[in-house]
Amino acid sequence: MLFDNIQISMKKILFFTAAGAILFSAVRQDLFSEPVDDVKIILIATSDLKGDFQADRFGQGGLAALHSYIETTRKKLQHVNGSVLFLHTGSFTNAKDFTSFKSKIENKNFNLIDYMKYDSMLFKGPDQAFAHSLFGIPVLSENKISKKKNLKIHSKEIAIEDLRIHIFGHSNSSHTMHLSKTIQKQTKNHLNIILSIVDGEKLFQNLVYREDLPEIPEPSQKSFVFQSMGSQDYFIRTHTGSFICNSVSGKICQVEIIFRSGNIISIQQKFLRINDRSIPMNSYPADPKISEFLSSEK
Repeated sequence: MLFDNIQISMKKILFFTAAGAILFSAVRQDLFSEPVDDVKIILIATSDLKGDFQADRFGQGGLAALHSYIETTRKKLQHVNGSVLFLHTGSFTNAKDFTSFKSKIENKNFNLIDYMKYDSMLFKGPDQAFAHSLFGIPVLSENKISKKKNLKIHSKEIAIEDLRIHIFGHSNSSHTMHLSKTIQKQTKNHLNIILSIVDGEKLFQNLVYREDLPEIPEPSQKSFVFQSMGSQDYFIRTHTGSFICNSVSGKICQVEIIFRSGNIISIQQKFLRINDRSIPMNSYPADPKISEFLSSEK
């Protein structure tokens, strides 16, 4: 009888120990990790660099430090079901001829854009034509929209987990509302990214307000426009739920989006200048390969 009671007690102890371990594991997973179906996308966009790739005299900015920052971000996202999309809009090299453009992008052993893992780019001015002639540049085709009905627009499609992302180039200020409507019709509930070298605000009418933490858009409206115009950084939401991020030359626009079951549940945006002394950021070291390339390009 005594032995039977001991067996029963031991079974109870093992049962409650196992139940407690399962409960702690569940609580720990809830506290320390993202829900399993959440997807985090960080959009990082440079704009209008105009060939200014080096850090300034204070060590701020520069593509070498930016690359270190992006690689650090990529590694962090590997643990939370996430990914970085690296984008550019506007002038990149400010070159006047193809030879100068090529020298700022590559030498015989190194391609700057390929090494930095840009996902999509839309250039302003001669850069756009030059880029099509150089291998390894993920340059978008321009969508010069007309009034033609049922227009099939050009885009680059990227799949991350179950999320489909379409990236468009916008280079013509006329008929921009037609572009907006066509994008929404063709891509339905997908995430749309528009790289614009003209005023992206014309894509969406009746801007309502500006704020640091915009409301989450309706599930059917998932468009983000990146552009560089004027002398002011801003991040605004339109009445349609779409967002426009305008960053001045030398600044970087970063937008962090969390999706759950295909819907946006969180948006955080900030403007960056890597290694800026005036804000509490880590100091990112210059990538040695980019530093070597930029030194040889001088």
